[in-house]
Amino acid sequence: MGYYSNVAVTMKKANYEKMVEEMRGKDDDHFNYLLEEMIIHEKPGYDYVQIELNSVRWYENDPKYFPEVDFVMNYLRQLGERDETYHIARIGEDPEDFEVDYHMSDDIEKDGYLYDYVPWMERRFRFMDDKTSESI
Repeated sequence: MGYYSNVAVTMKKANYEKMVEEMRGKDDDHFNYLLEEMIIHEKPGYDYVQIELNSVRWYENDPKYFPEVDFVMNYLRQLGERDETYHIARIGEDPEDFEVDYHMSDDIEKDGYLYDYVPWMERRFRFMDDKTSESI
């Protein structure tokens, strides 16, 4: 079975396109699965994309079973080393299990403020009739 998380990644559109190209070049079932699960959110006129991943097993540092996770995390860290903006947030199944990592470019004039582009993180209740509560 396993432990599942919801993950949201925000990055510049050009960086996203390069990441996807590299992932497709792997020609590996792990990478293909992650690519299929990605829901992409874009807004006309914005240089950023948001990637939504729901109910995925997101285990970092387990390259035998989850090489795609290490790839994405390393890709994001390399963006930060190059002073490129990115944001990643993960919400696990446990109510207190969440983490956020990001790097904001020093060039605000060119890249804007990171939090103008990241998705909101909320927790909701899900009831037996499959209805969800309003956000808290």
